[in-house]
Order: sequence, then structure tokens, then C-alpha cells
Amino acid sequence: MKRYRYIIAASVCLCAFALSATAQNYNPTVVVTNKYKAATETAQKGEIEMAVPDSVRRFNMTFDYSVFDRPYRGAYEFSPYSVEMKPSFGNRKPETFYLNAGLGYTLHPELDVVYSPVSNGRLSLDMYGSHRSYAGDYRKVGLDDRGLLSGLKEEGKRQYWKDWNYDMDNDAGISFRYDWDRVGLNADLAYNGLQQRDWLRRRSLDCGIAESNMMGIAAGLATVGKIPFASSFAMFAAGRAFEQVRNSIGYPHLNVKIGATHAGISVGEDGATHQCNEDLALMRTIPGMVVMCPSDDVEARAAVRAALEYEGPVYIRFGRAAVPVINDRPEYHFEIGKGDVVKEGKDVTIVATGICVDSALGAAELLKAEGIDAEVVNICTIKPLDEELIVKSAKKTGKVVTVEEHSVIGGLGSAVCDALCKSYPVPVCKIGMQDVFGESGPAAALIEKYGLDAKGVCKSVKEFLGK
Repeated sequence: MKRYRYIIAASVCLCAFALSATAQNYNPTVVVTNKYKAATETAQKGEIEMAVPDSVRRFNMTFDYSVFDRPYRGAYEFSPYSVEMKPSFGNRKPETFYLNAGLGYTLHPELDVVYSPVSNGRLSLDMYGSHRSYAGDYRKVGLDDRGLLSGLKEEGKRQYWKDWNYDMDNDAGISFRYDWDRVGLNADLAYNGLQQRDWLRRRSLDCGIAESNMMGIAAGLATVGKIPFASSFAMFAAGRAFEQVRNSIGYPHLNVKIGATHAGISVGEDGATHQCNEDLALMRTIPGMVVMCPSDDVEARAAVRAALEYEGPVYIRFGRAAVPVINDRPEYHFEIGKGDVVKEGKDVTIVATGICVDSALGAAELLKAEGIDAEVVNICTIKPLDEELIVKSAKKTGKVVTVEEHSVIGGLGSAVCDALCKSYPVPVCKIGMQDVFGESGPAAALIEKYGLDAKGVCKSVKEFLGK
């Protein structure tokens, strides 16, 4: 054991001596023997050919200007065209008796007879008969393998004309028809429900998620006497399809009705992209367009009936959120272009539309508790506006407040200001979306945040009156 201790001690001493010796021999001095000379090697440019050959030179520029002495026979097979002169029983005028008779090329007799014992509006009953036959030299020709008319063998000739019904064609029957003038169009929103109702199936068209196309279809239906009701979200019916509504419906003043749903911030969680606060402004700019925004279900039904009876384009704005019934009064009467005083007052006039009519009535009650007598006017038809009623109320109160679930630019407030500036200028306060987009959230919370509920309207009216 002692021997190991001696060995370890000797090893430690040896290491210490070696380190000491190394430290004594360390010399930090650096000696420079010569200066560094930098030299740049000569660079040579690459010899790669970078030119791109002209593609025109790679084509054969020779052309064949040969003139063919026979018609070109391509991939499409042309067949003789049969001249048909049958009357269109569904689209013709309501004549009691129709007769068409004549001889076509090379003894081609034609005869059409139609008798209509019932032809009253959209209801019609037709008894018809027709005859066509082919005779003469024309039956002796046909198409050869080059697509030219030439003689055929008798067997092939008979088969050819048999295949194309050129020998003789007789037709007779009875046609009963009832034309629905009202057609509903939707953008893939309601078709499944309507399809379950067999009696509506032929009056409902699903146009898919293609609102612009839907407006074009509606315009086409209107040109043939139908009354189309096209419906989709307001953002798409008025926004996405504006060009088609303007040019295809508004410009020719067609009898198309547009039912725009889910308007305003009450759309809620769908967010700013779907909360259309610009549709009233857009539709007001189209000449001849009637613009309506009902306040409850009673007024909505009345507005739809009035739109059906009106000849011309109509835009009806519907919300999403539930609203209380306001117009279930016995004296209630709806008319396009007419407003309604739902509460008399003398201190200030509150003009509201849509779901904000309920907010205006609630605000009037709150103001009454503070000694302010507010008059509430319900304006469903924003265009044409009941200017006479607006001016009459403004003369009585001297101050006007407008309330709408829409931008204060171009909507109800702008329409009221236009009317008052022209006839009876008074101070006006516009309550609505103050040049901002909406946001996602519960409908009730958004209405409250943007000051469109009863408390918010009451606060804005008091500030406007300086109280």
C-alpha cells in the first residue's frame, strides 16, 4: 500500500515539473520574415454560346393555296335540314283558329291546323293537327361518301329517308297548358325545401352559387311574360350582381323582383364580408328601381304583394334577426311610395326603416320619460320616398333624426336629406353605420355596439337636441 502512495506522489511531482518547464520556454514574440504581396489572377470570359435561335426559322413557311372543287368534309357530319313550320302552341297569340298551308321545294306540302276552344290568359286548350310529306325528284338524291348530293341506289335511298323521317310526318293531339307567371329563383339556398313541394317544383329554379347568372336568367324570364322573384343574400344580390341588375334588369326596366335577405349587421356571426350595409345606396342609384325595406312580417307580406302588382323592377330588403310585430293594426294600409306615422309627436321626428322602426319606438318611450315627445315615422319605401309626409312632419317638429341598419351614406338618411334640402331644410341627424364595416358577433350585441338599439337611438337623439 505504501508502495502505491510513493508511485502516485512521484507522478504528481513529475507532471508539475513538466508544466513549469513548458511555461518557462513559452515565447509570445512573432517574427515577420517578409511582406505579403497580393496578386490577382487573370480571369477569362466563358466561351459558351448564349444566343437563342429564332423560333420562326424552325418553321416551314411554305403554304398550300390549293382551291378545292368540292365542299370540305371535316369531322362534323352534316345532315339535311328539315324545314319545320309547326306553331308553338305555348308561345303563340291566343287565336281561336290557326291555319298554315303551303308547298315547299319540289312538291313538299305542309299543313298546320290549330283550334283553341279555351284561350283565357294563362289557361289554354288546343286541338292541333299537322302534315308533312316529300315527293318529286328531291327524293332521288342523297349524300355520298364525300358529303355531296348525288344519286343513291334505291335500297339505300329508302333507308336514308326513313332514318330522317322524310317520307311523311303526321301529328295530331290535344294540348292543355297553364302558364305560371310567377317564378322563384334562388342561389342554392332554398331549392331542397321547395323541391319537396310538387306543386312548386316547376316554379322554382336553383341557379347555383352564381348570383350574377341568376339575375340574367330572371331578366330573360321577364322578357317572355314571367314575373321572376330572384333571392339571395343582399351582399350578393345587390353587391356581386350589381352590373347585371343595372344593365339587364334596370336599364330595360324589366318586371323583375329581387328579394335580398340577410342585410345589415344583424347577419351577426357571418361577419363584415356578409353584412351588407351598402345595398340601399346601390339600388337607389338605378333609375326606375323601387327600393323597399319592411319593418316586420306584416309589412313584408304586404310589400311582396305590392311588388307583384307593380310593373317594373323592385328591390326588397329583408333582415335575418327576428323582430316584433308592429303593423298588426286594423287601420294599417300598405302602398308603394307611402310612409306611415306610427307615433305622433311634436319635439323631434324619428324616421326609421326596417328593423330600426322597433328601435325608434323604444327610443320614443325612453325619451317620453325625459319629457321629449318624439314622432316616429315608418318608411318602408325608400324609393320613391314619401317626401310629402317627411316634409309635413319636419314642419311640425323642426328637427329630424333618421335611423337605419345601413350606412349613413346613400341610404334612408341621404334620401330624407335630399327631400328636405329641396322643400324644407331643417337640422338632420343620421344614425346608422358611420362609414365603417361591421364585424362578427351576435346580432343583438352588434346592434347595441353600433347604437342602433332603443338606448343607442335615445342617446343620439338627446345629444342631437342638446339635452
